[in-house]
Amino acid sequence: MNDFKNEADKPAKTDSYIYGPREDCDIVPPDAKERPRLWRLTLMIDSEALSAVIYSTVEDSSLRHIRIALDQSATNKEKALEDAVYSHPFLLSDFGRVDCVVCTERFTLLPSEIASDTDTVEAACRLAGLTAADSPDEEYNAALHADTPSVAGACVTWAIDENIDRFIARTFRNPSLRHHLTPMLQYFGAKTAAGNTSKAYVHLSKGSRQNRADIMLFRSDGRPASVSSLTFDNMEDVTYHVLAAARDAGMDTAGDQFMLCGDSTLRENLTQSLRRFATYVMPVIFPSALFRAGRDAVDAPFPLVILPLCE
Repeated sequence: MNDFKNEADKPAKTDSYIYGPREDCDIVPPDAKERPRLWRLTLMIDSEALSAVIYSTVEDSSLRHIRIALDQSATNKEKALEDAVYSHPFLLSDFGRVDCVVCTERFTLLPSEIASDTDTVEAACRLAGLTAADSPDEEYNAALHADTPSVAGACVTWAIDENIDRFIARTFRNPSLRHHLTPMLQYFGAKTAAGNTSKAYVHLSKGSRQNRADIMLFRSDGRPASVSSLTFDNMEDVTYHVLAAARDAGMDTAGDQFMLCGDSTLRENLTQSLRRFATYVMPVIFPSALFRAGRDAVDAPFPLVILPLCE
């Protein structure tokens, strides 16, 4: 997956697994076990699961994806994540590179010019409530991060539980952490900047307990006009949020484009709902370069599979 080319012969479908933690994992190719430094691991952590994608940096059609359910009865989130990781020992291999994407609503967007000013970032996070506990009974010590997608022109400042942050740092080899919106802002910002109109992108992900919608609106130069991430129970709520964001950003529902990606069923439902109000509602075209990575790329989390395209 290190050398992307135009779409050629699509590889045969590989196995994709969704399951709870267990003692062994039989989807790891022998080469990944024998030469892990030639493989790359990307992880995504959300409230329900740990998603993992591995692929070879020297061979095509190698991508594998698994989704490991987190134990919701665990004493805390760190314990649930720790159990998920250690129940799949292959995640602890000495991979050549490890990237971790964190899905959290504790984020805000700031101008990229202040990303290097630690005091300003910390003050903004406090004002946005990112470092405060959700309830008086909860203990929450936040570790702050600031991502700067080069094309998007914005700094994604976000917070993660300090214990989870430390667990990731001590468990994996030199892990790179970023917010789950960061690769999509980079990717979609570049796509928008290559055109001449504003665009709205909606990424939909399906969970076992709740679904999520990431709503990203871009000006014609690729800079974000509005960014939000929310959980939802029905599609009418998502439709309302998308249209409200488009109105506030000055988008034209009759002329500007609304691009959808993510879970196919949720995407189809939102397409039907949005088309009652907007003229151009269409799916994001899956990057043809990623077909060479393996069939699992289509089903893996979009923020993980596009990481190589954002570098």
